[in-house]
Amino acid sequence: CPTQNKKVQSAMRGLQVVLFVVAVVRRSAPWAACGLSTTASSSSPALTSRNLVVRLKNCAVSGQVLRLLDENREAQNEFVTATAMSVLGRFGEHQEAVDVFKRARAAGVAQNLFTYNAAILASAKLKDWQLAERFFKDLRENHMEPDRVTYGAMIAALSRKQDAAEQVWSLLEECRDFLRRSSRQGGDVSSSGRRRQQGQSTPEAGQGEPSDQEPGVVSYNCAVTAFGRQGDWRRAEAIKEEMEARGVTPDVVTYTTLISACDAGERYGRAIELYDELLRQPGLKPTYVTYRVMGNVFRRAGEWDRLRDMAAEMHSRGFDVGLVAYNEMISVFGKDGDPEKAAAVAGEVRERGLEPDIFTYSSLMSAYERARRTDDALAVFDDIKRDPHVEPNVVAYNCALSACGKGGDAERMMEIFAEMLANGVEPTTVTFNTLIAGCGDWEAGLRILDDLPKHGLEPTLITYNSLI
Repeated sequence: CPTQNKKVQSAMRGLQVVLFVVAVVRRSAPWAACGLSTTASSSSPALTSRNLVVRLKNCAVSGQVLRLLDENREAQNEFVTATAMSVLGRFGEHQEAVDVFKRARAAGVAQNLFTYNAAILASAKLKDWQLAERFFKDLRENHMEPDRVTYGAMIAALSRKQDAAEQVWSLLEECRDFLRRSSRQGGDVSSSGRRRQQGQSTPEAGQGEPSDQEPGVVSYNCAVTAFGRQGDWRRAEAIKEEMEARGVTPDVVTYTTLISACDAGERYGRAIELYDELLRQPGLKPTYVTYRVMGNVFRRAGEWDRLRDMAAEMHSRGFDVGLVAYNEMISVFGKDGDPEKAAAVAGEVRERGLEPDIFTYSSLMSAYERARRTDDALAVFDDIKRDPHVEPNVVAYNCALSACGKGGDAERMMEIFAEMLANGVEPTTVTFNTLIAGCGDWEAGLRILDDLPKHGLEPTLITYNSLI
């Protein structure tokens, strides 16, 4: 009937209103809570501080760290800051770590020893000792006691500062006093130990934390570096002796740093003794830096056989020795009158997968020329001309001319000189001095002397002596 139909229609309209209201409520509450609303899809739910720490630890790139911090500012506390800085340090983003610390302080986030340690360590990695000093000063003004990590990071930072050796040593002594006090009190001497108890992230300190009452080997190494940089090799060596007396075992960095200090102090003999001591230590092997420092030491000490042996050892361990080192050895053996050793080193160049350059050839030529082995010197000269990667230069031509002159072959000498001019290689005064000395004839010498001005050259005292 019409009346009943009207009631049904009215009831349906009422139901539609109710369903509409329910839909609106669900859209603004439960659906949003499930992350299905259009508003929630644009941003993730806020994280708690503990969850944020976990998420930060699992970041694969530094950008994720910064994005998480930006999206969860309300959840930030000192442990979140320390974790973020530690992760950024792991990625090598030390400036970003410092910036995170500064932003957190500016935002009023409370800081503790963990965050200050991370900030000082990041400053040390940036080689910014002034920034590290400011953070260290702030730490103390905020009535926080430095721990092993703090001292280690500060010592590392100050080892970069000129004339800071005494300041580094003072911090090392402070660290030792702190460790002794902590040991007597029976507590964990490190902030990382306290953090482990609280289940928080540990900023990397850059060194081990021994359980005894001594600073780590890295702190001692930094002190050696600081004194070595000041040229005080005696104090640097005394630190190594103190390390050993206190039960801290020197590592390869200790030896390398001390060898470098001895090198700077021109104590080459002592540097070689330390290198030999390093080779005898079980479990220790020289690094590329060690080899590089010892290369300087052996050269300055004239220990060319040791340098050659070290080059072979480096090659066997996969290190790139470099052509320059081989060329220098060839040159020195030649000057020492030992062309056989010079030739042996030259032979090793190709064995090591290196291509000889003009300096390799000319150094070997010079070795033979000094020994008056003309044929051998000219054979090397021919090798130069056959090598498609090398062109004879004035040094090589001069060496060939001298070899001919000393061998009494003036005719061959003049042929090589003519070839030199034809190839566009400009002669020098040394070239003409060599020609005059090798021609063996007064009249020929005068003619050669007359040619000097044609090449824009003036005779020297050596020129006239050669003529006489």
